[in-house]
Amino acid sequence: MMCEPDMFTFCQVFKCINIGSAKVEQDITREIPHHLIDVVHIGEKFTAGDFREKANMAIKCIQSRGKLPIVVGGTGFYIHSLLEGPSGAPVSTTEGQARAEERLKDKTWEESVLMLSKLDEEYASKLSVNDWYRMRRALEICLISGRSVSSFKKSLSLEDLPYTCKCLFLSMPRVELYQRIDRRSEQIVENGLFEEVVNLVKRNGLQLESQSGRCIGYRQALEFLQDIFGFPTNVQKSVDLDPNSDILRKQFVDFLYHYQAETRKLAHDQLTWFRKEEHFTWLNMSPNGTPLDRNVVSDAVARWVEQDTPLPEEFSGKHLKELTKEENKKLKHYCSELHHFSNQEHVSKKLRDILFCIKKE
Repeated sequence: MMCEPDMFTFCQVFKCINIGSAKVEQDITREIPHHLIDVVHIGEKFTAGDFREKANMAIKCIQSRGKLPIVVGGTGFYIHSLLEGPSGAPVSTTEGQARAEERLKDKTWEESVLMLSKLDEEYASKLSVNDWYRMRRALEICLISGRSVSSFKKSLSLEDLPYTCKCLFLSMPRVELYQRIDRRSEQIVENGLFEEVVNLVKRNGLQLESQSGRCIGYRQALEFLQDIFGFPTNVQKSVDLDPNSDILRKQFVDFLYHYQAETRKLAHDQLTWFRKEEHFTWLNMSPNGTPLDRNVVSDAVARWVEQDTPLPEEFSGKHLKELTKEENKKLKHYCSELHHFSNQEHVSKKLRDILFCIKKE
């Protein structure tokens, strides 16, 4: 099966956003062409409409060479836009988001549903519990347009697309997923997230207010650098900081836990989103706690795509859509664990690296 990935992990569209986005390495992209990576400057915006246009161009280009495009990524709204077209609803804005957030402030999920029901009873009744992304977006659309979300109908269905497609959502048991997220988040910091952010601020003008600055990891790093080191507005604050200070080391560890929690929240939002996408088949990538062999999965998926051979039953992830009582119990008591940065010397070394990078001309 000759394939080329048409990537869409949102952060990866921005040039120079590399470490925090775990961007595909160049030696891989030289061997296998990837698309929609490094397409906009970090100060620019990239909308769902931009993605739909560029993705369709990439798909046509790949198909013209007799290869199979694979759209890869977890930004559900953008992928939904590609598959089902624009709804005609107003574009999300900072002002609109703020209005929605203000209405939702201090409200429980049940109170929020009741409020939305008065604006769009049909849409509110379809929301999954705690799907705050769709709740905020729905409220924003109603407030800006004066119309219900339901009045904006999707413009396409899968049958309308100029190509056939099959959709997979890869997941695994929730606790195992969260543990992997925690380890990866820590690894990204170890690999140089802070150093990259400092250099992007100095050389490329990265700002917290920008779309790229709000990407997961980058937002948290920018906030930490400003609050603790005074970077970039008051770097004098960092002059007397001691990387061996217990207080500073605790602040760094608190940052790590916060970053891990925010990344888990993002994953939770993705799971909530794709539960509503009926045309996605869920795959359990770690049945019985044992990760599936990638080559075995690849071969099975290739047969599924090319020959319509059913996927093995043991790959099914249907049961992962809802948490079991046992999983709920485990998640209530879930705590992040640090590995590399459980060592205080490693924490101090990273703090020294950050300080050096800030002070470096």
